[in-house]
Amino acid sequence: MTVLFLGDSITDSNHSFDPEGLGTGYVRMLHEYYNCAFPSDNRKHLFINKGFDGFTVSAVFRLWKRLQLQNLPDIITLLVGINDVGLVMDHHYSDTQIRAFARKFGQSYQDLVSDILNRTNARLILMEPFLFKYPAEYQTWLPTLSLYQEEIRRIADLFHLSYITLHRELNNLAETLDYHSITVDGIHLAEKGNRYLADQLIHEFDILFTP
Repeated sequence: MTVLFLGDSITDSNHSFDPEGLGTGYVRMLHEYYNCAFPSDNRKHLFINKGFDGFTVSAVFRLWKRLQLQNLPDIITLLVGINDVGLVMDHHYSDTQIRAFARKFGQSYQDLVSDILNRTNARLILMEPFLFKYPAEYQTWLPTLSLYQEEIRRIADLFHLSYITLHRELNNLAETLDYHSITVDGIHLAEKGNRYLADQLIHEFDILFTP
């Protein structure tokens, strides 16, 4: 099984500074899980982290166009969107303008998904961008984030793709446990947040490859 992870800093998790290229987040957790669960099959489970800090959906698309992979992926996961939201929230746009930006994001996201499906036979998993309620400033981002989430859900339905919801689930987990164990800053994940995301992907991988 070869899995390619596309996304922003949440996926990146400093993978460029890791000799194995995995980073310290959910991608490494998946690598370690499959190595432990299937020790005799190590070479059959290849995880490729291509998340990059600050990436928007357009930046992911540009990277995707340049990628030359020796092993065609069986699965591709995509987690992107929070930086697109952040760029909008850095300005005082009207509601009409924000909705226009969300539609533009949706079109770019759809173009990326379409290109991935046209160029590979990979199973594509879309993941919902998320944000936490603390620090309090992020609460003003939530209505805009919701518009972007709706665009991704629409695209998942359009192409009949797996779609993992994360925003409500991670926030509920933070409220039940401890925000600092789930997120380090309201955007990025702490260890238990990464573990939750890894567990959701393990569940999806099992569904995709169950005969």
